[in-house]
Amino acid sequence: MIEIELKFYPVDKDEIREKLRAAGFEMTTPEFMMTRATFDAPHLPGSWGRVRTEKNKITMSIKCVKSQCITGMSESQVVVDSFESAVDFMTMAGFIKKSMQENTREIWKRGDVECTIDTWPGLEPYIEIESELSDENAAIVAVYQAVSDLGFNKDEAMFGSSDLVYEKVMGIPSREINALPEIIFANPPKKK
Repeated sequence: MIEIELKFYPVDKDEIREKLRAAGFEMTTPEFMMTRATFDAPHLPGSWGRVRTEKNKITMSIKCVKSQCITGMSESQVVVDSFESAVDFMTMAGFIKKSMQENTREIWKRGDVECTIDTWPGLEPYIEIESELSDENAAIVAVYQAVSDLGFNKDEAMFGSSDLVYEKVMGIPSREINALPEIIFANPPKKK
């Protein structure tokens, strides 16, 4: 499935919460900590894997980055019942475990659009706006409508994973941030 999503960095949490409420979004999940194991996928060029604990579930995903645009990433994800078993499965399937990571997330929804306020170690909070509508064009329209309703300039959007935020904001090349064995609040990456 193509992920229709974009990010805006940075945001003030209190300010963006007010904008979300004013635009008709509703908080569905208060801020919580997520932990993930990430994996290289040498047998799938341009792809990577992830096992992640979320508020009330554990997911296993494979992501493929094709380009840095609103439709540039595809993802296949399943819900699993054990973090450790999913990590074992990924390893046995040829993925190479490379990093343990954590971040906080708060989830807001309006119709088919989900906004998350994410905070990663060493970074200011940012917002991710996405839609999983099956109609790609409708999803793009829905995301850009939310961008407008929240007062963002779509030309200032960032696309891709958190590694690109680290690269843009902290000057740490994506390949270096992705090579770190851990990205955690107790030991955040340092600005170059």
